[in-house]
Amino acid sequence: MQEHWSRMNKMGPRLGCESCRKWQEHCYQEHTVRERASFVRLMAGDFARGILTETLSLKSPSGATWLVDVARNADADELLLGSGWGDFARAHELQEDDLVVFTRGGGGGSGSGCSFDVLVLDSSGCEKAPCFFAANKGQGGDGDRLAAGSSYCCYYYSRSSGTLLTGGERDQMRSLVSVQPGNPAFVTVLMKTHVGHKNSMLTVHHGFAAEHLEGRSHEVLLLRPNREERWCVRYYHASHTRGFNCRRWVKFVRENRLRKDHVCVFELIKGATRTTMLVHVLRKADGRLALVA
Repeated sequence: MQEHWSRMNKMGPRLGCESCRKWQEHCYQEHTVRERASFVRLMAGDFARGILTETLSLKSPSGATWLVDVARNADADELLLGSGWGDFARAHELQEDDLVVFTRGGGGGSGSGCSFDVLVLDSSGCEKAPCFFAANKGQGGDGDRLAAGSSYCCYYYSRSSGTLLTGGERDQMRSLVSVQPGNPAFVTVLMKTHVGHKNSMLTVHHGFAAEHLEGRSHEVLLLRPNREERWCVRYYHASHTRGFNCRRWVKFVRENRLRKDHVCVFELIKGATRTTMLVHVLRKADGRLALVA
C-alpha cells in the first residue's frame, strides 16, 4: 500500500491534473476503500426502526459488539437496519442529529458476514462520551443476558449461540419457545463436543450458573415439553468449568436424538423443590427455526 502512494507522489509533479486525479482515484478505490470502507448516516426521524434479513456486526468504541439485521429496500434502493439496531441506539443514547460513522472492519465476527467499527458524534461534531461505556446486555456472547420485553424472561446466551444465531433467529426462537415469565433460561447451539462421544460435556453459561444454580455440584432434573419422561443428570461445579458431563447426560442426548446445530433452551423452573429445567429443542429448517418434539 505504501509503495503505491509513494509512486503516486513521485509521479505527481510530472502528470497533468486530470492524470493525477485518476491515479489517486485508482489507488483509493483499489487499495484503501476495500480495507477501510466507510459510510456516514445522520440520525433523523424514526431511526430506531427497520426490517430484517441478513446480519452485520457493529463494534462500539467501548469494545462491545452488536449483531444487527439488515435488509435491502428494493423500491428505494437503500439498506434498512432492523432487529438489534434499537438495542444499539439505546445503548449509545442516539438522538436526532447525531452523526454515526460506520467504518468497515476486518472480519464479520459473532456469526455475521460483515462488521463495522462505529463512531458516534453529537450535533457539535464531538464524540459522545456514553459510547465509550456502552455495554451489550441484549445479545449473545459470553456473559450477556436478555430481559425479553414485557414477559420478563431472562435469557443467557452461550458463546456458540452468540456467534451462530442471528438476531432474527433469536427473535424466532423467543416466539416459538414458551418460557414462563420469571423463569431464567440459557441458550446454546449444540456442537460436536456436546453430543459426539461418550465423554460429551455441555458447559452451562457462567452467568446463569452464578446467579441461578448452587455453587456446588448437584443433581439436576431435565424435562421435555409435553413428555412424561424425566432425566436426572449431574451438574458439575468446578473452579473453571460448570456443566453436564456424565453418562446420564449422554443418555439424555441419545434418547432425545439431539444433534449438532440443534438449539437448546434450558428453562429453569422457579419454585420447584429440586433444581429442574425444561429443555426446549429447535432445529433449522429451510432457513427458519422449528421446534423439535
